[in-house]
Amino acid sequence: MDFETWRVITWPLVGILFWWIGGRGVDALILARGRVIRPRITWSETIAGAALCAFCAVAAICMPLFSGPDEDFPMRLFVASFAMWSVLGGIVVIARVVQWRLRKPISGTQEVSPAVPA
Repeated sequence: MDFETWRVITWPLVGILFWWIGGRGVDALILARGRVIRPRITWSETIAGAALCAFCAVAAICMPLFSGPDEDFPMRLFVASFAMWSVLGGIVVIARVVQWRLRKPISGTQEVSPAVPA
């Protein structure tokens, strides 16, 4: 199997994992506006999101600074994709913080129910 065939098979599977993590963060933030804690963001997703955010932010900043000019290399596309994945990874971390704050009881008020309203 040549390299391009291998890439066509494996990259969509890896991409599904990243989009799934980012999608859960976006869903959690949207539902948190209605004070609903669903989907519940786990620590493993938070750590993966933080690592993804940190790596991609560093890559988006350092790649244009430390690479030489190359007309054949699509630098703008790589920097834009690193910036996008940094934002998506950060959304997961933000969703975890928002859910943590919703679960934290406030004196004199009811605790937020983790169930989805019917």
